[in-house]
Amino acid sequence: MQTLIINAHPDPRNKTAYCTNRLVDCLTEKLPDATVLNLYNEDIPELTAETLPVFNGAYSGDGKDAELSKGAQHFLARNAELLEQFKAADRVIIAMPMHNFTVTSRLKDYLDNIIVPGQTFQYTREGPQGLMGGHKALLVQSSGSVYSTGPLAPWEQSYPFLQTAFGMLGFDSTDIVRAEGTMDPNIGPDVAVERACAELEQKLPEFLA
Repeated sequence: MQTLIINAHPDPRNKTAYCTNRLVDCLTEKLPDATVLNLYNEDIPELTAETLPVFNGAYSGDGKDAELSKGAQHFLARNAELLEQFKAADRVIIAMPMHNFTVTSRLKDYLDNIIVPGQTFQYTREGPQGLMGGHKALLVQSSGSVYSTGPLAPWEQSYPFLQTAFGMLGFDSTDIVRAEGTMDPNIGPDVAVERACAELEQKLPEFLA
């Protein structure tokens, strides 16, 4: 079984980065054979006005005979590497902070590279159908406030978004562990991480099964 740990934190000086890094350390201690992909240290292709036609042409077949620039060739080659790595991972763990109630921008770029028709899902008359059955995802999320319960719970968009995305891909499950309240004076980063690591300890056996 292959496990991919995706670190999607952009700012190493931030308090939630401290939490994210400690959580990644906690994960790699328990999963020493896992592959760690640090999105902000890697070349993650972005879909832009220039690259989107190349991307669509490659996967629709319309661009099969097109002459590609060196930039377009590099874009497709890197996209293929990320896609194959993702497809080979039986278990995907995303460690990230909540940014403006949702996922970080680089994680969104990454998802644009791996949510690909004909590769990780397909269109049918009944709607999109996932091709990633047997896979599981786990979001390990840090946040300054508490979003699991209370008045801020409806504001959290990151977890529902990832549940929808991985659900469309056919993943068996998408779960979450929260290191929340890092800026809350009643909790703080150390307590938030300790609670999250304890929850990870409980959830990992079933997640990896």
